[in-house]
Amino acid sequence: MKAIAKTLVILCIVGAFATMNFGCTAVDTLTNLKRLQFKLGSVNNFNAAGVNIANLSSFNQIGILDIANLTSNIAQGRLPVGFTLNLLAKNPNTAGGSANSSSLLSRMEWNLYVDDTPTINGVMTNITVPGVGQETTIPMAISMDLLQYIKGQGLESLMNLALAIGGRNGSSSRLSLRARPTMEVFGIPITSPEITIVSHTFSN
Repeated sequence: MKAIAKTLVILCIVGAFATMNFGCTAVDTLTNLKRLQFKLGSVNNFNAAGVNIANLSSFNQIGILDIANLTSNIAQGRLPVGFTLNLLAKNPNTAGGSANSSSLLSRMEWNLYVDDTPTINGVMTNITVPGVGQETTIPMAISMDLLQYIKGQGLESLMNLALAIGGRNGSSSRLSLRARPTMEVFGIPITSPEITIVSHTFSN
């Protein structure tokens, strides 16, 4: 009987420590989620209707055959574009949070805006949350029909917009994301309010 009682006491102590550890883990996870900041980084591998413009800096540098291809696509009422948008996630090196985090954002719902015009939306899953003082890059594969969202512009204007985003001197400043990150803590989803992510500053 004494041996059984001793075993029960040990199990209770182990259980108490496990509960405390789970509690600390949950607090660290929630704290890191609250502290997490986002910013739009570079745009890579931009192509329009199969024309790679990543190394071009002006409309005049687009070849004759490529112009013919682009013109044909627009005449058919479309301009498919694809590129990689690099999303930066940072956990600031300030008081609070955990130094190392293996936490995951279970999902992030996002809407992409071009010059404040809403375009496509999607969901990212299983995003690693950086620890305190750390930053990570999350590549987002973007594909859409630009002509579906940007109306009333001709080929040159559309390509100048594309070059401003993904050309040699382009940047993500013409883009923004409206997103809602969700993290699961012991199977319970916790979603933050919508945030607007831009290129010129980190936001949370």
